[in-house]
Amino acid sequence: DVQIHNTQPILVSVTAQAAKIASAHLTARDTNLEVTGVVPFKDTGGANVAVQGNVNLGILQLLNADLLARGTANVNATLRGSLRNPQMNGRLEFANASLYMNDVPNGVDNASGIILFDRNRATIDKLTAETGGGRMAFRGFLEFGDLLIYRLQADVRQVRVRYPEDVSFTSDAQLSLNGTSEASTLSGTVILNRAAIAAGADLARLLAEASKPSPAPPSPSEYLRGMRFDVRLQSAPLFELETSLTRNVQTEVDLRLRGTPLSPALLGTITVNSGEIQIFGNRYTVNRGDIRFLNPVKIEPTLDLDLETRTRGI
Repeated sequence: DVQIHNTQPILVSVTAQAAKIASAHLTARDTNLEVTGVVPFKDTGGANVAVQGNVNLGILQLLNADLLARGTANVNATLRGSLRNPQMNGRLEFANASLYMNDVPNGVDNASGIILFDRNRATIDKLTAETGGGRMAFRGFLEFGDLLIYRLQADVRQVRVRYPEDVSFTSDAQLSLNGTSEASTLSGTVILNRAAIAAGADLARLLAEASKPSPAPPSPSEYLRGMRFDVRLQSAPLFELETSLTRNVQTEVDLRLRGTPLSPALLGTITVNSGEIQIFGNRYTVNRGDIRFLNPVKIEPTLDLDLETRTRGI
């Protein structure tokens, strides 16, 4: 619901070759922009338009309906070149912004930073944000053209992600996104500091649910459609597993996440050295155990556990 209007008469002088914007002051909700410059009528070049002021980030949803953004950004930029292939130079600075995207479990809040534009490239000069109770810092660049080209890195500290529904993980990570909007790879290492399972959940049911294929959304986000995973998941030396189903469980995690956001796969092993665990409503003592993921095309856990329990009245 962005309604843009001018606060004073727009002054434009027109010739056979171009329109020269002498004065244009535009406002909308949380938006205040001044535009000046020359717009040619031919596609061969000669555009030179300057834009400065504040803009509501909610306008990003006009570019992509899957994006939900809040906050205000300060813009100081120029557009030069041809109308078919304009080139932008300048900077975009924002503070306390929020960004959420469909199909992505975590959004970002309190994002602050500066993005520099140099022709068809946007470089992250400094960008920090909060998500899942932790902090993220970004760097890298994007190139605009027929395809978006990504070269982005993220440094993650104590961020919590809930997946599947009854399980949450808190982790540190160093991740990279490289490629294009048609084919990209998310790679890096995730160090798991803590895992928590909701009260009343059963381990066997959780493993069964995790192995089911994720239903594809009716229209997958274009940012996720061509993405593939190559991420290593490891437990921290003081990894904590908190759940009403277990007690004093010592666990080591060494997994690799492969596949795509719509069809993920896990490879590797979760090793359980000791503790107590509840499966199908019965409590067992763990002597040793491995949960292995061997299928390269989907999440398919294979259990190899040595358990003891005590029964009576049979």
